[in-house]
Amino acid sequence: MIISIGDITIDHFTVSGHKLPGGIATNFAVHIRRAGEEVVLVSAVGTDRFGVELLEQVKREHISIQYIQELPGATSFQKIKIRGHEREFFGFRPGVITEFEVPTEVLELFPSAWLIFTPLSDGLETSFNQIINAERGDALLAVDFSRDADIYGFSHGDVIAMVDHYIDRIDIAMVGGISSDEDALEAIASAHPQKIMILTAGSKGSIAWHQGTRYIQPPQWIAEAVDTTGCGDAFRAGFILEYKKSGDIQKSLLAGTTLASSVAGYIGAF
Repeated sequence: MIISIGDITIDHFTVSGHKLPGGIATNFAVHIRRAGEEVVLVSAVGTDRFGVELLEQVKREHISIQYIQELPGATSFQKIKIRGHEREFFGFRPGVITEFEVPTEVLELFPSAWLIFTPLSDGLETSFNQIINAERGDALLAVDFSRDADIYGFSHGDVIAMVDHYIDRIDIAMVGGISSDEDALEAIASAHPQKIMILTAGSKGSIAWHQGTRYIQPPQWIAEAVDTTGCGDAFRAGFILEYKKSGDIQKSLLAGTTLASSVAGYIGAF
């Protein structure tokens, strides 16, 4: 079992007018479920019409809504522009996700899971602190660190400082960054060789470090790229699915890249 905890949002594409389901934890969970793996999605929606729509979307993906809380207020809402085929986030409204806490019954599931996945992103600081401080037995903890995040105590998008601060308490650090982050992340990886460190840098491909070995995965050419929204989340899901199966990091980087490339062929995250 894989547990994905975090955001579920409405992604509003302002030019086309599309309003589609999104959110890092949700996108990740959908790809895991589509691959046939058991996944538990833990999140919160508001009591507005968007919350109702998102719950229906999740159920259509054959994911249980048992642990998706309905809280009074507005559902998380993200505005997106597409420039060329690259997505640009702006106008994020966190809504009820700032009130979200991981239920006790979910925390009690941790030791029976193979992996727990969560992003460190806007509005999720409370749930993130619950997760990293919880007893999880042998379950791996994978954290998504993003340059789009505004996290209290860190400069905007300072993924290097975030990773360095939390690396002792996680197993897999997944960093959505830029190629100039490589040297700093390699230094952290060298100091913590038992951890898996992954840097995804868009058109520059991806790099992983583990046990003193550096793995490089070039990007895949996409003939008809439309929208890169959710590509990073798909990469993380593809990596985890292959790593669970084979334990091979190089194969896992390729699997993540392949799944991310397929997502770029349509509007929306999945």
